[in-house]
Parts: sequence; structure tokens; C-alpha cells
Amino acid sequence: ASFCVDILLLMIMTGIFQGLFLFLFEIIIICWIKFYFIHQPAATATTITVIPLMILFLVFAFHFYRNLVNLKMKYHRSQLD
Repeated sequence: ASFCVDILLLMIMTGIFQGLFLFLFEIIIICWIKFYFIHQPAATATTITVIPLMILFLVFAFHFYRNLVNLKMKYHRSQLD
């Protein structure tokens, strides 16, 4: 039963991270559609602003998953010992 809960938690967290990443990507696309023909530098500025946020988000997601896996490994090692 614990294994099923772990899989469910992993699927939920993956879905949340994918949703947030896609939301940031959607913001870029919407700004390009809205500003490209009106003022192209505004669309470029939006992209330049959001891309570092996406990179920061990916670094956070990687760090979070790595910590989650390390904690699970420590827990299961302690259970085996």
C-alpha cells in the first residue's frame, strides 16, 4: 500500500511541475501573439524575462526531486537495516 501512495505522490508532483512549466510557456506564446504585430520589442522583452524564470523553475524542480529521492532512499535503507 505504501508503494501505491509513493507512486501516486510522484504522479501528482510531476503533473504539478509539468502544469506550471506549460503555464510559463503559454505566457510566452500569448505575449508573442499579442505584441508581435503591435510592438515586437515588447514580445522579445517578455521572452527574455520569462526564460530565466523557466530555468530557475527547472533547477528548483530538479533539486526538489533529487531531495525527495534521497529522503526515500534513506528511509528504505533504515527500514532494511
